[in-house]
Amino acid sequence: MTDTDLVVIGGGFAGCLAAIRAVDAGLRVVLAEKREYPGREFAAFNHTFVDLEGEERFHRECPQWLARLFSMRDDQEVMVPDGLTRQWLIEALEASGVTVLYSAMATGLTQDDKGVTGVLLATPLGVMHLPTSRVVDATERHNLCRIVAGKPYASGTVRVDAVFEMENIQGLSAGFEAVEEKLSLIRGSLRIHPTIRKDTTVIEFSYMEKAGKPFAARSGLETRRIARSGEVAAALREQIPGFENASLSHHAYDALLSGEPIDPPEITGLMAVHSLRWRFSLGDVAQSWEQAGAVAKWACQDAVDRRGVERLRIGAAVIPFDRTALAIYEDDGLKVELSRFDVSVIQHQLFAFEADICVVGSGSGGGMAMLAAAESGKSVAVIEVNTLMGGTHTVGRVTGYYDGYRSGMNDSVGEKAKAFVQPTGKHEGHGGIPHASYLNDRVVQLGVQVFTASFACGALMEGTRLTGVVAANEDGLFGIRAHVTIDATGHADMVAFAGGDYEIGDPETGMVQSYSMWGAELYPVQNHFMHRFLRDPGICHPDLYSERLRAIRDGHLGNSSFHISPMVTVRESRRIVGEHYLTVRDLLDDRVYDDVIAVACTRADSHAYTSSPLARLGGLGAGKEIKVRIPLGCYIPKGIEGLFVAAKALSGERDATSFCRMNADVKNAGYAIGLAAAMAVDNRSDVRNIDLPALQSTLKTLGILPEWAFAAPVLPDIDQLANKCSLEDEEALIALLRRPGHDALPVLERLYQEGKRGYVAHALAWFGSDLGGEQLAALLTDAIEQGQHRVLPNLNMNFALFRWGHHYGDDYTLVNRLIVLAGRSGHEATIGPLARLIADTEGFGDQHPGIAPYYTLREDIPRYPFFTRLLNIAYAAAEKTDQRLAPAMDMLLSRPGVTGYVTELHSAGHPQFMLAHAEISLARAAARCGSSVGLKALSAYLNDTHSFFRRTARRELGFALRQE
Repeated sequence: MTDTDLVVIGGGFAGCLAAIRAVDAGLRVVLAEKREYPGREFAAFNHTFVDLEGEERFHRECPQWLARLFSMRDDQEVMVPDGLTRQWLIEALEASGVTVLYSAMATGLTQDDKGVTGVLLATPLGVMHLPTSRVVDATERHNLCRIVAGKPYASGTVRVDAVFEMENIQGLSAGFEAVEEKLSLIRGSLRIHPTIRKDTTVIEFSYMEKAGKPFAARSGLETRRIARSGEVAAALREQIPGFENASLSHHAYDALLSGEPIDPPEITGLMAVHSLRWRFSLGDVAQSWEQAGAVAKWACQDAVDRRGVERLRIGAAVIPFDRTALAIYEDDGLKVELSRFDVSVIQHQLFAFEADICVVGSGSGGGMAMLAAAESGKSVAVIEVNTLMGGTHTVGRVTGYYDGYRSGMNDSVGEKAKAFVQPTGKHEGHGGIPHASYLNDRVVQLGVQVFTASFACGALMEGTRLTGVVAANEDGLFGIRAHVTIDATGHADMVAFAGGDYEIGDPETGMVQSYSMWGAELYPVQNHFMHRFLRDPGICHPDLYSERLRAIRDGHLGNSSFHISPMVTVRESRRIVGEHYLTVRDLLDDRVYDDVIAVACTRADSHAYTSSPLARLGGLGAGKEIKVRIPLGCYIPKGIEGLFVAAKALSGERDATSFCRMNADVKNAGYAIGLAAAMAVDNRSDVRNIDLPALQSTLKTLGILPEWAFAAPVLPDIDQLANKCSLEDEEALIALLRRPGHDALPVLERLYQEGKRGYVAHALAWFGSDLGGEQLAALLTDAIEQGQHRVLPNLNMNFALFRWGHHYGDDYTLVNRLIVLAGRSGHEATIGPLARLIADTEGFGDQHPGIAPYYTLREDIPRYPFFTRLLNIAYAAAEKTDQRLAPAMDMLLSRPGVTGYVTELHSAGHPQFMLAHAEISLARAAARCGSSVGLKALSAYLNDTHSFFRRTARRELGFALRQE
């Protein structure tokens, strides 16, 4: 941790240049940006067109690294693509040594009599204080200066400059004046610009609009801007030749709002700088570079020794500030020291809105919960970090449905959304532009209080009851008080703020499913298999700011130069500890619940790693859909009143909840939770005390709950399954392994004692019996002697993917299963052949080059033939914890390519997280068997960039010391 000489607020172009030049001058600089990317002018506003005026000055004064960003041009203008700009700015900031805090919104200043002493930053992990004596406000409207001066972000009439994109415009177009007049646009503002994608054109337009109330003004203006973009697109299609077959294909993530300027308050240590104007030129860029130099010179002035009484300036309030009351934010991965600020200290100074229901997050689940609650006649407030609603299903670019129960409200809302956007062109599938536009329209029609470009950063509590949300946007910190809050963040952020219990990741290694930050393909492709930017670059711990920041960085690098999602889409985050805890056993038993309110229907889709050992045998899903019934209690956190949790953070084991995270299932469940919240409001009761039969009746009518949600399943008879196992029926074996051991074991033991064999010994080993261990050992020995353990897995020739198999039809799968069963068997005879196989395993094998870009570029799908073999060895050795396996594990860990995947903390390296997970799994298992090589490999992970692996290493090394 180091002291911070300068904090730059706002990661637009001016802010990035100021930060870089200040570091070049020898200062320690932190850049705080509210979005999850830098370069807002190009990336958020989609202002990818730059005028050539001032070109000579630009090339004379600006450095070469900056000039390359503006190297794509024709004789009219320079083209600066969104994705490419983000990536180059991230690289430039990293190369210069600027510490960047994304998702950080300045909401106040601390100062003493001599000037600035720090800045208050709202983040998704809470409100933080960052000490510094110099702050530069480089936001587009000098937001921090406005907050400190008690001035609103926008008031009166403002100018809105906006952009959207359309595909398939034919030929050059003219006659825009008629559209400008019809829609009351500013004359001459409607223009078109090319993009790096041949079939896509940028449309810019401007108009005047009256701002609303503080804290909601920006949201109202953005909601109207999105609607007006659709109106302009529809008018162009209707009135302008060449637009007849064009379609609205992309909304800019933000608009530039211009209104009354502000004179920055005169506070020593606070400076405001100008951002790039709309329709800026190369000369304006050169001016920004010069301005950045002036910032560096100003920031290099001698700092004043601080010894006075500190005060916090937050809005119009100035209140005492006690630095000793702050708690250090613990995060080994951060390069800067942050302290937690308790928002309860200022909750009475916050402007608070009122609503029956507050929905935090308008993604797949939250958007539907918002609709359900508002359509039930309740007053609803929604907080959304993006300006466009829909989350993963829209701006996250995960449109359509991979799996899931697609009936119910999916069909209803989907059809309405497609009909709504029909005037703007052709739109197929679910999600994307139709869903975002429909939600945007419905909030206006239903009178929802909208707070977009805002995020929750705290909880308002009365004892154990959550009474509201603390949120932040350009107007600063504010509150929303509600009878019921719905946490649809996907991270269970409100549960964390309220002090609720939750779990994260695999119980042994902490491993989670990978995250995404998908980009747009530059060329038309036939299907997603040929798409290069549907990537999953890593894993992320939701409790640690540094890991969220690394996810943003790694999500950008190597991504599309055209468009990149404005958000990291996390598949697996916190899982609440709820009133009901969903288990894999529940799924396997097809359990039915009296309080079911949602269902899921999907195949196993682990994205990196599945905890259940059944998955190692192909017994968890096995390529078939599993029907899941989800009870109300999974959405209610224990110990907290007034709170529902929607989206992916429901209560249960990680493997069980992974079957419930598909867009279709999350949307239906979200609508159900919105209706449940409305009932709690009607009854003025807690969320636990609603009229459940009435809710279920409504959900059945809407198609959210199908008949099978209430149908008691008929499970196969265990005696019949066991008898089929004795006849080597593999499907019967897998079905039997999914049944409880206390039911299956007596039947299996009787069959074995009667001389029945087949797969009986396999099933006995699975349930931990020592019976049949000699047969299992003999099978494994025979496989080794025949060389079956060296046979490669089958290859899917369509995509060049290894098919690690769900059936015994190949030698690779046969050996993999025998390894797992040997590890679970209670018989000593399995130790010898298991050790022999481990010692004779050479490593991951050579990486296959692959064919389809979707698979070859995804980092959560290893293309090493023996990858799952090594994971199964790690599992079996960890189950055995036998010292006789240590020499073999030493040999395996010493093989070339098996170890060496540590990525040092604070390094710029890109982690090979799947291989690292396999390595630490092997090292953990080896150490538990007494291996010194395993202990050495674990020690290397004490300083790994992944907190999951650091914590696993600490725990296992501590366990080994206690054993000694």
